[in-house]
Amino acid sequence: MNAMVPAASSGGNSMIPTDMGAALRLAEMMSTGRLVPAHLQKSPGDCLMVIELAMRFRMSPFAVAQCTSVIQGKLMLEGKLVAAAINSSGVLDGRLDYEFSGVNDTRAVTVKGTMRGETSPREMTVGLKEAKTSNALWTKQPDQQLVYFATRAWARRHAPEVMLGVYSPEEFDAQTTRDTFTGTTLDAVVPHDPAPASKAIGATDTPDQREAKQTAWMDKLELELAHAVTEGAEAVDAIVSKLDQNGARDRARGLAKDRIEGMIADAYAQTSGTATTAPNDEAEPLFANPADDPFAERVPA
Repeated sequence: MNAMVPAASSGGNSMIPTDMGAALRLAEMMSTGRLVPAHLQKSPGDCLMVIELAMRFRMSPFAVAQCTSVIQGKLMLEGKLVAAAINSSGVLDGRLDYEFSGVNDTRAVTVKGTMRGETSPREMTVGLKEAKTSNALWTKQPDQQLVYFATRAWARRHAPEVMLGVYSPEEFDAQTTRDTFTGTTLDAVVPHDPAPASKAIGATDTPDQREAKQTAWMDKLELELAHAVTEGAEAVDAIVSKLDQNGARDRARGLAKDRIEGMIADAYAQTSGTATTAPNDEAEPLFANPADDPFAERVPA
């Protein structure tokens, strides 16, 4: 009953445990190491999470550990580890391939991967302008960061089983705010309320006002998705990715959530695409000021 993975799946790496008992012992030992990252020291439970990922990826737990960090209470994996996990997962016939085009703001990369058992590659194009964050690495090595971003986006669409529970720091960019995404649906939110935070948290909106804000926000989303459809699935991906990264889909409730999901599904259907599989719980709060969030629960002052 304590089996976790078949012994053969270890690929001959003796550091990969094959049952729960071995995994627990390794987690205890790993947590005492001084050379493992600080966030894993004295934390066998967190080490066990890393070991589980390593078992899935068929990699050394210690190699995986060196490529992790913690942001907002979630375990983050470096882009190079995510790329390695996809290429070694067994879902591909060969490896992912990348083709670059454009320069400066028009720079883009097309990632191609042929699923095992298929003959034609599945493709996704990501533009630098849409993917770039405020992280300095995007200025120092834009092509490399674009490859990491595109790899993750490709995998979330075409190989969600590999990406389950896998997050990257770019998805939790602490500097990201709604103002970063100029020209997207995130700008359709009510303008920033200059009132102090203590006042903003109060019940300043009536139910009708809140409903009006939500409707206006979703109307803008609908228009932008309609425009994206004319440009193709990648344009729809760009909007959906930003909604997921910033929590918009997760924070909506009831009929509002149904409408958002319906619009996204319709957009993908019109582009013959496949809806994103990125988990909603990987997103940080969308609105720095609670008064700006049309879906937030209001707490009476």
